[in-house]
Amino acid sequence: MPVRESLVIGSDHQNTLGVIRALGSQGIIVHTVIFGSKEKKPLCFHSKYCRGKKVSIQESEQALLDFLLSWHGGIIPIIPTSDFAAMCIDLHFDVLSEKFLLPSIAKKQRLICEYMDKYKQIELAQSYNIRMAKSIVAELDKDEKTIFDKVASSIGYPCIMKPRISAKGNKTDIKRIESESGLAEAINYYRQKKYNEILIQEFVFKKNELCCFGCITENSRKAYFGTLKKIRYYPYEAGASLSFACFTKNEKMIYNVIDLLTDIGYSGLFDFELLETDEGDYLLNEINFRNSGNTWALVKNGLNIPYIWVSDAEGEEISLAKSEEVFEDEKYFMNETSDIHHVYDRRISASSWIADLLHTSAFNKMWIKDLSGTIPWYWQMISQKCGRNKVKKS
Repeated sequence: MPVRESLVIGSDHQNTLGVIRALGSQGIIVHTVIFGSKEKKPLCFHSKYCRGKKVSIQESEQALLDFLLSWHGGIIPIIPTSDFAAMCIDLHFDVLSEKFLLPSIAKKQRLICEYMDKYKQIELAQSYNIRMAKSIVAELDKDEKTIFDKVASSIGYPCIMKPRISAKGNKTDIKRIESESGLAEAINYYRQKKYNEILIQEFVFKKNELCCFGCITENSRKAYFGTLKKIRYYPYEAGASLSFACFTKNEKMIYNVIDLLTDIGYSGLFDFELLETDEGDYLLNEINFRNSGNTWALVKNGLNIPYIWVSDAEGEEISLAKSEEVFEDEKYFMNETSDIHHVYDRRISASSWIADLLHTSAFNKMWIKDLSGTIPWYWQMISQKCGRNKVKKS
């Protein structure tokens, strides 16, 4: 039987860890590229399933391209686990597709990059009658009054400001703005960080938030996915990720977004978020054209999304009876190293948190089959907490 290999590229993050485990546990040799310093061993490299080449490189388009072009061996699949990795691969799809099996939109170079632009996403969603929050693009070289007037007439307060393209920013650059003075401060912040444009959206007072994630296969053109309802978030500010969630049914709009992705020819892993308003309507927040850290929740409940996509890309026939899973509500997922902050900060009691812990079927870091890949994350969490406590005391 031939040796199966795959390449995972991204940050030293839970997104990457989950894919390493999902593929490695199926016997695939996982080669891993982590964006970061060569002086510090990435935490993902400690996983026992990270058995292939382990490479740390600078987070730059040229560094990644040089590495990929120097790759020798058979044609193997790549799964990007960060927006930056997905963007770089798509920018050079034509040349890289000669050496790798890649995610894409209709096998056309730069189309994923085009729809990473959040304003382009809004235009695409509108063409499929999918609602998103009211949005404008602010050009930061304009005078502040022009931006103030545009926000006042189109969006109002509170509003959300975020990078127009996720791959060129990060979650700390997502800000909730309450007033014109807050908008002025934010404009100055983005200018200092060398942004030319920023997306400004109406703030949606949401009743619930759903996260749908999975993959659409290259050859069979099927979608495999599940949906989590977010219960708790961390960090608490704008741009927060879920820290505790439960599986829920798929709302009609989820199928509409899946149809959109399938219709444009997308192949790869994805996630997207829906915001439920007080009126019971749903708005699409954004689509990410790469793996989600939440994918591990599906893997642990029997739907191995990374393995499904890789197997289909390699030409294997997928024998699953159905392309989606509707999990029961009592199946919970926890990012435990984030969710524990709710106890630290006394937002919930320790007894309540432990009760949630006992009902959880999938954890973001803890996996008894991969303790070597679990412990370093816990050690990092403890070290960071101790460091913050020392700062407070001083």
